[in-house]
Amino acid sequence: MSLVGWTPERELLTELVQAVRAMHSTLIGVNSKSGKGPEVPKPRRPRTLVDDLRKRADRDEANRVIQMFSPRDESGATS
Repeated sequence: MSLVGWTPERELLTELVQAVRAMHSTLIGVNSKSGKGPEVPKPRRPRTLVDDLRKRADRDEANRVIQMFSPRDESGATS
């Protein structure tokens, strides 16, 4: 989704819609036998290159931590 046309008002309205959906799901959950409401879909928002780079950096950091704690055999390779 492009940033063209994305205004502070549109951002606020998107936040409002998300909050109303979450409250609706909670209301359904407390009145259902299972106690769980339906999953609330997140509205689409524009992504920037910075968002993509942060996501990639987070993924790379998670992979580095996983490798740090993964068991290694005698040759030093991870199993």
